[in-house]
Amino acid sequence: MASASLPSLFETEWKVELPVGSVYLADIFLVIAVALAFRYLRNTPGSAVLFYCAIISIAIGVVAGASPSWIVRDGRPFFYLLAGLVIGAYSIQNTRALIFGIRLMIGLIAVTALLAIASQLGQLSIVGTERGAENAIYYNGQARYLTAKRIQTEPVPVALLLLCLACSAWVLRVNLSRLIGRNWMWLGVASTLVLTTMAYSRNSLLGLATALLSALLLPASLARLDRLGRMLALVVGVSIFIGIPIWIGYQFGYFGNVIDSFSSRVIAGIAPDAIGSDPSVGWRFTETEAAVRFLIQNPLAGSGLGAFYRDRIASEPFRGDEGRLYLHNFYVLLFVKFGFVMGVMILSAIIGSVIRMIRAGKLAAGRADYWTVSACGFISMLMVSTVAPVVYSRSFAVVGGVMVALGLLSLANSGSETKANKGRLDQPESEKH
Repeated sequence: MASASLPSLFETEWKVELPVGSVYLADIFLVIAVALAFRYLRNTPGSAVLFYCAIISIAIGVVAGASPSWIVRDGRPFFYLLAGLVIGAYSIQNTRALIFGIRLMIGLIAVTALLAIASQLGQLSIVGTERGAENAIYYNGQARYLTAKRIQTEPVPVALLLLCLACSAWVLRVNLSRLIGRNWMWLGVASTLVLTTMAYSRNSLLGLATALLSALLLPASLARLDRLGRMLALVVGVSIFIGIPIWIGYQFGYFGNVIDSFSSRVIAGIAPDAIGSDPSVGWRFTETEAAVRFLIQNPLAGSGLGAFYRDRIASEPFRGDEGRLYLHNFYVLLFVKFGFVMGVMILSAIIGSVIRMIRAGKLAAGRADYWTVSACGFISMLMVSTVAPVVYSRSFAVVGGVMVALGLLSLANSGSETKANKGRLDQPESEKH
């Protein structure tokens, strides 16, 4: 799971190029992990249906003229999602594996955050790539260049998910340290905060706002008025304990580049006039219009995996033909690639997992709020996927599949384990061994 989010080092990805396409290190690890997990699984929800959807979509892509390399590239995130389903189904039956996976992801993000700091302070970019994150924002007909490096690297979406989970847990008064340990919890909060900040992405604000709103509105044991108070306390606490030290450092010449870049691209970038004149936002409408025209002409089959859904458009912000496979809106992308029938089946599994998490949060004794926190975090990433296809990205799809599996199995698992292991996840780590 962690191998899919390994950061590129010195702009070099963990892969080798073959005639049929790229082979990533994660491809090998996930095949081994899935094969081992299947030895212990009795129920892998939705995997068979989604697997057949992938096979049919590959066949449609072949008929449409897709090359093997484009099929491999375009289908990789979906097969990663399938692998995540298997890993998630195994993890929910083995709590120690789930805790180990969370700690492993925190460790990966912490190491990446340290490399990001080193890249920010030095001349050499160890992690992050200018190809995926231009150091500028365009609005009002002008380019405003950032004074700090934008570290947009593979673990950033996973870091945002963990940060959304942590914020939701605070609002719902769920002590995550009882699950993963106090040191791991604080390491995760610090490293995810550093990495999401240095990504200078407006998507992070969208995700965090969605997580906090979900924590306020979803059913939970804590009264909504108490949750509102904790939410306000979180905002004030962050402003005092993080904002003030940074402001003091800024007065003495520290953090200037980071503050200026974050203010320019994130804070100023969400203003209505900035969004209205941002060419990247305008391009999203352009590609969506092209996708809608394609769907009207091909409503059932879609484009298939690896096949282009549109012709090249003048001044598009992509190199080569990669943009003809890509859509910023995950939900439009889903129907373009798989058609309406298979698209509805896949989307039903994702939405169904969220619904079951919410229901488990209402019904599961002892661990109810853990499911609510999970629902808040996953909903936040699904919201981010309306402007960037995070769920269908190579670096996040495995984690997304794990979340789907946890959601689909949440009610069955809570029903059986509430009697046998009531409160098991609520016990401190020291009491489990």
